[in-house]
Amino acid sequence: MPCVADFVHGKDGLGNTFLPSPKGEKIEKSASEFLVEKVSEYPSEVYVLAPAPLTNMALISCTLLYCILWSRPL
Repeated sequence: MPCVADFVHGKDGLGNTFLPSPKGEKIEKSASEFLVEKVSEYPSEVYVLAPAPLTNMALISCTLLYCILWSRPL
């Protein structure tokens, strides 16, 4: 039986904010691929709020480092 921590995270998992359902279509890219694309498309204009965990930010860093070291376009 799973341990439910709704007393901490709320019944919706986001502190009982009960956000509306998304209106956009699901994309097939991973979060890190999407962020690399947007950072490339809008340099110096993208801000990311990533409280935790930072897995996607680590993947983005590795992707960008690979592109810089091997001079590959994004």
